[in-house]
Amino acid sequence: MKFFQFRGLRSLLDGRYWHVTSLEFLKICGCSILKEQCEGTGEDWYRIAHILELDIYGNE
Repeated sequence: MKFFQFRGLRSLLDGRYWHVTSLEFLKICGCSILKEQCEGTGEDWYRIAHILELDIYGNE
């Protein structure tokens, strides 16, 4: 699953996808606010911690 250039996306609280424990890849690129939420101590980290391959970038 990829999120790309969603600069206004602030959280993964929606929860539509996060019950899918078989998700193995997540890429977040160009979403600096979401990047903060999804790293180590961020509010959404527990939702994605099980994913084997995570690529998370801000606005690089």
